[in-house]
Amino acid sequence: MDPLQRSYSRRSLLPAEQQIIDALGLTLDEYWEFCRLADCKAKERGEEYASIPEIVATGEPLTTFEIISLVIGVLSTAASVLLAPKPPSLEDPLSPIKTADTRGQTQFA
Repeated sequence: MDPLQRSYSRRSLLPAEQQIIDALGLTLDEYWEFCRLADCKAKERGEEYASIPEIVATGEPLTTFEIISLVIGVLSTAASVLLAPKPPSLEDPLSPIKTADTRGQTQFA
């Protein structure tokens, strides 16, 4: 599904785009055609990426490997939660914090 906002859709021009049009002496139709062609060229995959697999979301159902990976992830998360150290309980009396007095040499420190 293509997004509604494309680089060559009829939208308000940015000031930089207007300066490019003025500097090159283009019409608006020529500029939008250039933007459309540039967008199409950007979608093409170059030969330098021939050895890199192209990964695309296809919306297929989960494979066996993905299900096993999900189960292992859930089990390891549950184990880490169970093995985590417990925080100290609030039943222990907390001693009040003693800070320096505000008299003498530490008054303005």
